[in-house]
Amino acid sequence: MTLSLTDTFLRETRLYHKGSPQNAYECFETTRLAAEPALLKRFVFLLGAERVVPEHRDCHLYELFRASESVGRELTNQFYAL
Repeated sequence: MTLSLTDTFLRETRLYHKGSPQNAYECFETTRLAAEPALLKRFVFLLGAERVVPEHRDCHLYELFRASESVGRELTNQFYAL
């Protein structure tokens, strides 16, 4: 299964299945993940525990977030340079 990951200012995380319509996603609210162990367990399972919570290195999601921020800044700079 191929998933795509997006976040909305860290209030929620949506997992999209590639090849499915845009409205086909699973949403995980950050506050619920913190409060409900079963939901957090499902979230970690779907993403792959080693990728989400590695033992000896930073989580790959930090790298994805930094890349997303960088692209956002670049697009903003290009837009205002016009």
